[in-house]
Amino acid sequence: VLISKASTQHLERTIDCVLEHSNKASSLHSHYLVLLRLYTMFPLRMTLGESRLRHALLEASYDYHRPWLEWRCPLDGQVSEMLCNITTSPHQRLCQSTIDIAKHHPLILIR
Repeated sequence: VLISKASTQHLERTIDCVLEHSNKASSLHSHYLVLLRLYTMFPLRMTLGESRLRHALLEASYDYHRPWLEWRCPLDGQVSEMLCNITTSPHQRLCQSTIDIAKHHPLILIR
């Protein structure tokens, strides 16, 4: 599935607006789940600069950790290969690449 960066940013702004104006806890959790699903599907398209977005993703990953572990992410293969390679030969460039992924996508790495 292809999605443009502008479309992803529009979705982020829309959901951010909904999060800001939503008062019901049940609807908030469903919005968090949608955000987590979008982040899992398009991790390179979502910017984690907004603290509300990071908070929503953390809450959703805590509340929905069981199903979230089964979802596939485009970075899964890369992260698995990096972690496997770093255990056998911890080269400086490989360590730096792993650190970069951990900085930009900590939830994906932790999964």
